[in-house]
Amino acid sequence: MTTLSGMMKWRPILKTASDINSIRTLSGGIFKYNVIQERTLSMPTRARNSGYLHKLECKSFVTSPSVYQNGTATKSKECILECPFQDSMEPIPKGSVTTHIMKVLEENGEKVALVDGVTGEKLTSNDLLQRAKKVASGLRRRHFGPGDILCIIASNTLHYPTTFLAVSSNGGILTLASPGYNEDELEHLLKNSGATWIVTGEGLEDLAKSVAKRTGNIKEIFTLGPGGDGCVPFQELLEDPGDLYQPYTEVSILE
Repeated sequence: MTTLSGMMKWRPILKTASDINSIRTLSGGIFKYNVIQERTLSMPTRARNSGYLHKLECKSFVTSPSVYQNGTATKSKECILECPFQDSMEPIPKGSVTTHIMKVLEENGEKVALVDGVTGEKLTSNDLLQRAKKVASGLRRRHFGPGDILCIIASNTLHYPTTFLAVSSNGGILTLASPGYNEDELEHLLKNSGATWIVTGEGLEDLAKSVAKRTGNIKEIFTLGPGGDGCVPFQELLEDPGDLYQPYTEVSILE
């Protein structure tokens, strides 16, 4: 719905059945809109079986055939739509998604941001912000930077959003692997994604190390467990002083 709201904000012109069907498909048929302008246009385009032009009326889709003359559509309705929520929509911020999320976390302070559904552990916005900064700094200290790819192999935990924010803050890329993957599946994912760093859940260290040997390009493996035997405890990243945190801001802004 966010995508639709944003799309409608720029007032697209819908003229054909396919245009209308695209909006209906994207919105699941429940998107509400208002017609703010309607006018008749000349359409010297040869008619096709699937090319009937439609008229949109407020809060409903209505089929309205064009006027045909010698097999050519001569008139049709053009409707310019505008999102009814536009007045209450905030402008889309310029910058990376990560920078925006970090800003919102900072603003929300001690409000609870995440709850682990299994353990009940909670993180406030400030907790998540500080953890992400520390992990980002720890990764940078190990020379993880823009364009580097990290694969996380774990069940859903509070470490997921922490790792995502940390990786993207450094200009890196996060790819996800199911903890249920076998060695062949994980090897395929690592090679296909180009990942050279791994964060693995506790109990999956042997799988990660075995596949790392097969790919031959993994620089470091972090584990959510106690570590040892070729795996660095993720806790070391969480205990980083955070002094190397520096948000990556080289993004292309779409006007």
